Amino acid sequence: FSFTDLYKLNEMALKLVFNNSNPHLIGLAISLTPIAFQRKVLSVLDRQSAEQAFSILSQDLTSKRLEARKAQSQIVNIAINLSSRGSISLY
Repeated sequence: FSFTDLYKLNEMALKLVFNNSNPHLIGLAISLTPIAFQRKVLSVLDRQSAEQAFSILSQDLTSKRLEARKAQSQIVNIAINLSSRGSISLY
């Protein structure tokens, strides 16, 4: 399971995954994704978290690709944990 597999999750599952994540982590993680997915993720967050994630996303993150990949990995782990508890289905 990889970060790009999150693109296939429904809105409720995305909300669970990303609401269990730190907004800073979210901003880094989605910086490497298509704009449509960035918007989708930001739309499932509460306003304050979305603004914090967008603030990170709006920075020049060119030198932080490795950090962004690590952030994606942490969010994938959150999704896997939620799946193992039966909270979401990854497939």
